[in-house]
Amino acid sequence: MGKILVAKLDKYINKIQDEGIRNITRQIVSNADDIHAVKPASSTGKYHPVSDLGEGGLVRHSVLVAEIADTMCLQFANSETGEGMLERDIIYAAALVHDLHKYEVGNEYSLKNHADKMSEDIRALAVSIDNEDTKRSINLIADCVLTHMSRFAKKGHAQPTTRAQAIVSAADLVAASKELPILIEDFTREAQNIIKKDK
Repeated sequence: MGKILVAKLDKYINKIQDEGIRNITRQIVSNADDIHAVKPASSTGKYHPVSDLGEGGLVRHSVLVAEIADTMCLQFANSETGEGMLERDIIYAAALVHDLHKYEVGNEYSLKNHADKMSEDIRALAVSIDNEDTKRSINLIADCVLTHMSRFAKKGHAQPTTRAQAIVSAADLVAASKELPILIEDFTREAQNIIKKDK
């Protein structure tokens, strides 16, 4: 199903340090429909900057959300000691896959309940897993995906209750902001510099 998506996102999936989370993320992406590899981040253009529109916009948006979220994780995760790195991987994975149920074949408009559907599909992966730590990680990813649309709380979307959920939601808000495209570009450049210095 998601062979094109896996090819487009593989470089970013490989940034996930934990092998179990990396493998689960690759599975989530491969289970998604390849329609998401070519669709824009917004079918109407209402909630996303111009850079997220047009062919491949959803992939560009997903990567930006993951990179912004990862930069936010630098406040608590330490790659040298390993402290917070599992949570950082969960956040990065959730940010990367958060919109991969936004469209369905035959429907040009994005689905309003895509966060619910995506989180349900992610949780379904946990059912056949014997390893309790992996199962817990899958459910944490699903929780972050479920709450990523918190800015639309009045429309019934779930609200973040953990740091990981809040980071994914905030990163999505920043990346999707039409009013802040210049700031987003500056933030992305700065984030890349911080990440390079951290390595």
